[in-house]
Amino acid sequence: MPAIVLDQNWTNLPGGKWQPQFNDNGVWVDANGQTPISFLPLVRSNPAGDEKALSGAFTVPGGSQYQAHSIPQSANQVRLNPV
Repeated sequence: MPAIVLDQNWTNLPGGKWQPQFNDNGVWVDANGQTPISFLPLVRSNPAGDEKALSGAFTVPGGSQYQAHSIPQSANQVRLNPV
C-alpha cells in the first residue's frame, strides 16, 4: 500500500497501522518522541472529530477519514506510511 499525503481535504484511510511523517527540506522523516513540536504532524479525524499531533505510529479503524490541519505552529506537510 502506498503512502498517503494528507491535505485539507478529508481522505479515507484503509484500516491498519500508519506511521506519520513530516517533510524536512524535501526529505520525509518519521515523527517520533524526539521530533520537535513545531514539526509534529497535526491531523483531524472523522467521525471522532478529535485533533491531535502525531508523534508515532497509530492504528486507524476501517472507514475513518483524516485531514491535515496546518496551523502556524505546524505548517508542514503530513504523510502517512503503512507499517
